[in-house]
Amino acid sequence: MSVSLNLEKTSWDALLADLSGALENPGAPLDPALLGERMVAAVFATGRPVLEVETLTRLARLVEALDLRVAHAGWRQVAAFLAQRAPAAVAAGDPAPWLAAIAARALEVGRAEALSWGLSLAVEAPLPVSRCQDLHRRLWQAGLLGAEENAAFLESLQPPTLRLLSEDIPKWLRFLLLLGLMEQRPMAYAQAMVEGVALPALLAAAAADQRALALQVEIWLCVYWVKREESHAHYARWIGRWAPALAALGRRNARAVAIPRPGPEGRPRIALLVNTATHLAHVAVMLTMLEACMALPGRRFDYEVHVMHGRDQELFARLRAMGVVALAHELPADVVMADLLEVMARRLFQSAPAALVWLCVPFGLAYAFGRRLAPVQVWWSVKFHPPAAPDADLRLGTFPAQPLRLDREGHAWLNLPGCMEVELAPPDPAARAALRAPFGGGLLLGTLAREEKMAEPAFQQAVIAILRAVPGAHWVYTGQAPAAGLLERLAEAGLEGRAHFIGWVDTARWAAALDLHLESFPMAGGLVSMQCAAQAVPSVFLTYPVDAPMSGLLDNHLHRARRDATLPAAERAQRDALLTTPSGLDAAPALDDVAAYVAWACRLAREDALRAEVGQAQQAYVARYLADHATPARAFEAALEEALSRAAGTARTA
Repeated sequence: MSVSLNLEKTSWDALLADLSGALENPGAPLDPALLGERMVAAVFATGRPVLEVETLTRLARLVEALDLRVAHAGWRQVAAFLAQRAPAAVAAGDPAPWLAAIAARALEVGRAEALSWGLSLAVEAPLPVSRCQDLHRRLWQAGLLGAEENAAFLESLQPPTLRLLSEDIPKWLRFLLLLGLMEQRPMAYAQAMVEGVALPALLAAAAADQRALALQVEIWLCVYWVKREESHAHYARWIGRWAPALAALGRRNARAVAIPRPGPEGRPRIALLVNTATHLAHVAVMLTMLEACMALPGRRFDYEVHVMHGRDQELFARLRAMGVVALAHELPADVVMADLLEVMARRLFQSAPAALVWLCVPFGLAYAFGRRLAPVQVWWSVKFHPPAAPDADLRLGTFPAQPLRLDREGHAWLNLPGCMEVELAPPDPAARAALRAPFGGGLLLGTLAREEKMAEPAFQQAVIAILRAVPGAHWVYTGQAPAAGLLERLAEAGLEGRAHFIGWVDTARWAAALDLHLESFPMAGGLVSMQCAAQAVPSVFLTYPVDAPMSGLLDNHLHRARRDATLPAAERAQRDALLTTPSGLDAAPALDDVAAYVAWACRLAREDALRAEVGQAQQAYVARYLADHATPARAFEAALEEALSRAAGTARTA
């Protein structure tokens, strides 16, 4: 007997129609034995066995809705035969028999039990990530999993063989992948997976002192769930659910820290910990800050930067040039976070800094600070204020247009003024022309951001509307891969030939190549927006209220700082003056909805003189308000000195 994906429509359609009718008329009598008889007859209606997974799934969902189970010896034989084939099929990469077996069992025992059985087979097989992702997509396509699943249902699918042990981390990954961990499923479904499976596993592992598993699940949640919504509220809500448990786990595994050793000239030494050598915004902010600190007259500290992963020669050369010790630990990427942090703890003990500044990345942070890596622990976040570090002695933020001191979720934050080096490429007309050449020499629009920032359907439709309204214009966009849904929407609009994916690029070079930058929303960018504005390439932003959680670095300055009543009126007037064009227009008008965003972008695209004026006004604003690096450097050192003094006083009292 072989499983065919061809469908003999008449018999199966009659069954579906009868069951649908029974669902619409709850009083109609149903005979489970007769149902099984008819299903077996449908299988062999053409003289050879024919099964179709989607149809079996529809039947299973109807039977589930009617609170029935198929009770028939012949159907049990069909399901048993498919079940025998399923393990070998999964191992061989043939999902059809596996899916058919799950669907057939679902008619007998219910969808939850059948899925749990099928997922157990896949979890126990040593499948690669790509195979697990494919199996999830097949489950979704067949209807065996769907957007309506709740947390309790997904929790019921957990294989009983999964243990809270480090050696089961690969199995936990396979299980979460099979549920859609890495897929852009509806938020309600993804949240159900978090609440039903991932978060309970993390909390249970933390309670059981299973550090490796708890921290690994935290990484998955940060990367694939927290980043699904770029807002303070989302980060705070979810990181706040597990950070206390991981901090408590860290405290239970705490070790003594080394007595600080000063630098050669007697200054206290500050260590900064960077997860990965990269040129993303948080590292750019750190580099700018350190350069400003090292240039301060009578600076108070010596600095060393520890990089856990990667060795970027340009990054390390820049650190050495400013007189900062750069340490590339190059820890293996395949080692679990718990072990990496133990290695870092030992190396920091040998280094013996007075304070450790953990840069930005939230995963591993609560446990590491609970474990205690230095006498004074500082978390420096450049994006949001989540309660990710319960054991931080100081929390620093780099949040534009917000007060110097603020309180979030019961934690005090010191907010440093904006400080990011734009890192422009030297002007090179020939290089600019070469970048633009493939797009026909006309107007070039662009969005230089990570793909998840362009995944919002409303943003994608805005770009499509602009391209339709500006004939001849081309749009380039970046990322590791095209954003979810983007290619399909461009194809539907017939605009594939005017939208060009350019991959992961040097944004400093590409910013100068554009005529107009279309900033993503709801989450906008940071460094790229400044790079564009600094080269008089205007950016178009969607505007949010002063207290809204989502925004980017430059739009925060261009919009919120001008509308924040806490800023002195004279300063707001100065900002307004810089952003007024010679023709009297606002170079950063409030664009409160997508229609206004599209209209302003289209106007800038069509009017060359206006576009030049707006670009020059934004350029002047960046030069005036975002290039003062000495002020945040002084605030940074003053905050560190205060934290060290407070810690010393506590130690003497103790």
